[in-house]
Amino acid sequence: MNKPSWLIIHHEGADNGFDAVNEWHKQKGFTKSSLNFFVGYHAYMEKDGRILQARLDTDIGCHTIKYNDKSLGICLRGNLSVTQPTTTQRHNLRLWIQQKMLEYNIPPEKVVAHRKFSDTLCCGLNLPDNEIRAMAT
Repeated sequence: MNKPSWLIIHHEGADNGFDAVNEWHKQKGFTKSSLNFFVGYHAYMEKDGRILQARLDTDIGCHTIKYNDKSLGICLRGNLSVTQPTTTQRHNLRLWIQQKMLEYNIPPEKVVAHRKFSDTLCCGLNLPDNEIRAMAT
C-alpha cells in the first residue's frame, strides 16, 4: 500500500498521450493499477489541464525507483525540454500539488521533479525546480 510523503513531477518526454503511455508501460511490464491501467503515474495531465487518474493514491506507483511506495507521481503530457507546459497545465499542476500537500500533510521540500532521484532531465528544462518549489508554497 502506498503511503504518500512525496509528490514527484514527471513529463511524458514525447507527445503521444495517455493511451500510448499506458501501452508503453504495459510493454515494460509495469503492474496494472486497481483502475486497470499500466500507467506508472498516479495521474496524467493533458495539455488542456484535464487530469486522468491512472492509479489510486493508495496504489503503489511505477514511476520513481525506491519511492513508488511513498509518493504520488503526476506526468504532464509533452516533452517539457522542447516545449513549455501550457498555462493551464501550470495552473492545474499548482492546484493538484496544493491539494495533495494538504491531503497528505506533505511539506514543500518533498515536492520535487523526477530528476532529483534519477539521472534524467525529467520533468523537462521548461519546468525548473524553482517553479515547482513556488507551486508548493
